[in-house]
Amino acid sequence: LYIRPFIIATTPSLGVHAAHDYLFCIITCPVGAYYAEGINPVKIYVENEDVRAVKGGTGYTIAATGGSKSPVNAGGSFSFTVTPGSGYTRGTGFAVKANGTTLTSNNGVYTISNINANQTVSVSGIVKSQNSGGTLPAAPAITTTTLAAATMGKEYRQQITATGGTPITWSYSGTLPDGMTLAANTGILSGTPTQEGSFRFAVKATNSTGFSTRQMTLVVAGSEYSVTKGANSEWTQGGDKGIDFSGSGKGTFTVKVDGAAVAAGKYTTSADGSTVTLKPEYLDTLAAGSHTVTLVYSDGSAKAKFTIKAKDKTTPPAVSSQPVSAEVPEDGSATFTVTASGTTPLLCQWQVDKNDGAGWTDISGAVNASYTAEKVTAEQSGWKYRCVIKNTAGSVESNAATLTVKEAIGDVKKNDDTKDTGSAGGLGRVLLVVGIVVAVLALSAGLFFYFRRRNSTRYMD
Repeated sequence: LYIRPFIIATTPSLGVHAAHDYLFCIITCPVGAYYAEGINPVKIYVENEDVRAVKGGTGYTIAATGGSKSPVNAGGSFSFTVTPGSGYTRGTGFAVKANGTTLTSNNGVYTISNINANQTVSVSGIVKSQNSGGTLPAAPAITTTTLAAATMGKEYRQQITATGGTPITWSYSGTLPDGMTLAANTGILSGTPTQEGSFRFAVKATNSTGFSTRQMTLVVAGSEYSVTKGANSEWTQGGDKGIDFSGSGKGTFTVKVDGAAVAAGKYTTSADGSTVTLKPEYLDTLAAGSHTVTLVYSDGSAKAKFTIKAKDKTTPPAVSSQPVSAEVPEDGSATFTVTASGTTPLLCQWQVDKNDGAGWTDISGAVNASYTAEKVTAEQSGWKYRCVIKNTAGSVESNAATLTVKEAIGDVKKNDDTKDTGSAGGLGRVLLVVGIVVAVLALSAGLFFYFRRRNSTRYMD
């Protein structure tokens, strides 16, 4: 078996210095022609994960931590650290895997969880330290602890610094204000923020030895201008006019609603650029409730609230069944009923017109869909009744219903000043019989007659 080991540098740089990263390979092939017995294949085993230590060691050590031990019970976990040996460091391709799955470090500790099968840990990217000084460069350590406050619309610039070997590459995770950037090669945070608030993000400094991270917060001060037109405006969904907004800043401006930029086609701008009008079709897309508009100038902004009101969906009342006129005898009762549709609650109020010139007046306590006039008298004959129905959307009046009181013909009552004696009672009955006979005879003769009777207050024809 012919075996040829070789190594090449893979560090992505150009210069006269030792490389930091290498690729080590071994070429093997059978060479039976060199031997008298000819081809006699040899069985070999190629291991992709484990290596046997050679002179100088493997370049790193793995140590259990947190009380972890092997073997591990099924479903358990195992935690460990990976430490480069003396003269070694983590290269750009550094990775720790368990059964081929990449593990993530938690402050330098790697954990394999829910173990139900044997696990093989492999480490790649450990390289021999090779620099001009012959020693490992120091890992970076970020020294900037706080950031100066920024002002929206004003240019901002701050250098974030770190100790350690150079070059250092800078990056961040989290959210920067719109308009701000972190330079990868210098660590300078700069730009013109276009939104206010408190922004928290993590800064990371990396060199060939390792990296350092630090949580930072950038506070951007609020707007320095005010909304001079349109603040606290109210707009009802379905309206045909937009909302005008102007601010105290100078020059033209763009518009944001609830922190999101409004496309230019959704508002119009006045000829001098000092006023914008949010279009009705755009306002209709906003939910009912309070919203915030921001006018963004080149050097600042102005902010104000406005309200979208839900379209009124109430239906005014309409009478679906009118009250009906009633004809009842004296001392009887007449009931009038109305039915109506519309958004509830519907409020009823019955009214009466007594034909006395006073017109329609409310009947106290008559607030239901039905009203009953009890123990009616002849005086109430001809009175009219109606119901007024109201809700939040309006009111409607029912048709008028007329009350007719029928008089009892032939009813003879004792005079108030007549004593109730036996002879007087008998006389009354005789007069009643005589009266009926006379009436029959008169009707037969075509004569006109009428009775006169006395009630408690007056005579009635």
